[in-house]
Amino acid sequence: MSLWKRKTGLIICVLFLLFLSLISCSNEIVAKPAKDVQPIAAKSLDKTDKIEPPANKLKTCGECQYLRNGICVDYECCDNWDCNNNEQCRNHQCITLNCGSCGYAENHVCQEYFCCSNDKCDDSDSTTYDVCNNPGTKLAECIFTPITQQAELIQHTTPVQDTTPVQQVTPVQDSPPVQSVNQVVPFTGTTNPCDNPNSKLPECNYNSHSEPLELSLVPHHEDSAIFVQLNMDKLENFEDYFSMGFMVYKENGQLFQPFGSTGAIGHFIKTLEKKRYKISVSNLKPNSEYEVCLTGQTKDFATTGYFNCKTIRTQNEKQKKAIVFVNYDVSSQTRNLIDEWINEIEKTGISIEKQNLNQESNGNDVYSLLKTKYSESNLLYAVFVGQDLPMPMITLQTAYYNYEEPTPFSFPLRSLTFDTTNQDSGFLGPTHPLNEITLAVIKYDDETKLNNYFQRVINHYKSPKEYTGKILLADAMIPAESSINNYNFQNMDYLGGITDYGNVQQANTWQTQYKQKLKENQDILVINAHGSQEIHYPCGQACVHAEFIRANPTKIPFIMAVSCNIGYFMEDSSPMLSYVFEGESLAGIGSELVSVDINGVMAKYMIEQMLAGKNTGDTSRMLGFTVIGDPFLKLNQ
Repeated sequence: MSLWKRKTGLIICVLFLLFLSLISCSNEIVAKPAKDVQPIAAKSLDKTDKIEPPANKLKTCGECQYLRNGICVDYECCDNWDCNNNEQCRNHQCITLNCGSCGYAENHVCQEYFCCSNDKCDDSDSTTYDVCNNPGTKLAECIFTPITQQAELIQHTTPVQDTTPVQQVTPVQDSPPVQSVNQVVPFTGTTNPCDNPNSKLPECNYNSHSEPLELSLVPHHEDSAIFVQLNMDKLENFEDYFSMGFMVYKENGQLFQPFGSTGAIGHFIKTLEKKRYKISVSNLKPNSEYEVCLTGQTKDFATTGYFNCKTIRTQNEKQKKAIVFVNYDVSSQTRNLIDEWINEIEKTGISIEKQNLNQESNGNDVYSLLKTKYSESNLLYAVFVGQDLPMPMITLQTAYYNYEEPTPFSFPLRSLTFDTTNQDSGFLGPTHPLNEITLAVIKYDDETKLNNYFQRVINHYKSPKEYTGKILLADAMIPAESSINNYNFQNMDYLGGITDYGNVQQANTWQTQYKQKLKENQDILVINAHGSQEIHYPCGQACVHAEFIRANPTKIPFIMAVSCNIGYFMEDSSPMLSYVFEGESLAGIGSELVSVDINGVMAKYMIEQMLAGKNTGDTSRMLGFTVIGDPFLKLNQ
C-alpha cells in the first residue's frame, strides 16, 4: 500500500473517531434559550410618554416559587398535577383528601359512592325494599328487593369505614419564628353528614313525603340566602326528562334579573338521577319574596318552561359580621392603625372579629374557620391584612378561549355552605364559587404607604366626604368588544378611541389623556380593558402597569375594573394594588380570573350598586370579585 493511501486512511479514521466523540458528547451540549421578544408595531418619536423601568427592581420569583433569604425556592406544588392522585394542591401544599366513609379520592377530587349503606337507598313501596349492593365500592348500587329478603341482605351491607390516614403537613418557615398568637381552628377535612340531601339519618330530618322542589332559609343568613333542594326521586314522569334545574324567577312579583335582561340566577344538574340535590342562593334582599321554579328539557329536546314554582320570603335585615385576619408579618405600628380602623367600622353597625395569624396558619385553617363562623353567624366579609397571606385558594385546570390545553387558574374560595374542594353538589360547575362571602385584601410591600392608606381611610370615616357620583369610564377595548360606552350615566366622562390594539399611536394618545384624567376630581374610575396579573391595555411603548400607575397616582377614591386578572393580589406588581395604595384611593374592585363582561352588565351592575348606596364589599360579592382595600366603604357614608 502506498504512503499516500496509508495517510488518507489514517485521516479518515481520525475523522470518524472525532465524529463518534461528538455523538457521545451531544447530550452535554445545551443550547442557550432565546429571550422572549415582544413584537413592536412602531416606534414612537414622542419621548415624553416612554416609561422607563425602575432602576432597582426587586427580585421576583417564578409563579410557583417564593423568596427566602434572597433565593427563589420552589413550592411543594403549583397545581393539582404536582400532587398524587388522591391529593389536592392547597396553598402550595399537597393535602391528602379525606372523602369520608362514603367517598373516594380520584383525579384530585372527592367522588361519592352511589351508596355505602341502606340509608342511601330509598323505599319504593311497602312490598319492596331498596338495599345497597356492593356498598362502599365503585360497583355500589341500590337494588329493589322483596321485603321477605330484607333481613338476609342487610347483613351484607355494613358501610365501609374510611381508614385513609390524614397527611400531616409541616408549613414552610420563611422567617424567624414569632410569638405565638391566636391560631385559627386547624383544617380537618370532615363534613357534616346532613349536608348530603340524600342522607336518611334521623338527625337529618329526612322527609319521605317531600316534594320535587323545596325551599328553606339558610340558618343565620335568613335575610339574604336560601337553600334550594331538588328531590328528583319525587319528580313525576322522571324518565321523560333529559335535564333539570331551577331558576330564581321573580323577586317581589317582578322578574328577577340582577344583572339586567341578560342576567339570571339558577343551577342545572350535571347528570340527572333519582337523587336529591341541594345548593344555596345568596345575595338576596332582606324582607323580600322570591319565586323559584323548576325548569329543564325533555328527552325530545323541548323546553319545559317554568313549573312546580314555590315562594319564600327572606327575613328583615340582620346585623352583618366580618372577620379581619391580621398576618404575622404586620408591624406593631400598622396593628395600632388596624385597631383604630376597626373601631370606626363598628360605629357603622358591622360586628368585627379580629383573628391573628401566625406562621403556621395556612389556607386550610382559614377556610375551616370561615365555614364554621358562617354556619354560626351572619358572616359576610373576610379581610386579610399582611404580605405573606395564607389565603384559602383553589386551583382548577380550565380551558378558556383558544388555549390548546387546560390552563391552571387559582382563585379564593367563596363557598361556605359546602366544601367545594371535597364535596360535589351534583350541579353543573361544582367548583364554581357560590359567592357567599366578600374577600378583601389590604396588602402592599411599602409599609409607609400601607400605613398612609389606613390613616386615609380612618380620616374618611371620621370626616366623610360627600361624592356626587362623577364617573370616569376608561374604555381601552375596540368597538367590536366594548358595549359600555352607551350607558349615559349622569356625570360620566368617557375616554375611548382604541380601534386597533396594535396601533401604538392610538395607545400613546390614550395613555397621555389617561394620565391627566387620573388627577381630576372623579369619584368612580371604571376600567374596561384586557389585562393580566401585571398589566392592562392599551399598550403603547409599554402597557399600563404598576410603574405607570406609581408615576401617575390617582385621586379617584373608588376603582372598579372589568378586566381579566388585574385584581390578582398575590403579585406585588398587581395594577390594582398600585391604584389603591399609591395615590389617594379608598378601595378597588377587580377579578383575579378571566373576566368576560357580556354586554357590559358587570360594569353597569357595579356602578348602579355604588350609586344606590351599597358598600364595596356588597357590590363585589355577587360577581365574585375581590376588594382591594376596605370593603365597608360606600360612595357616601
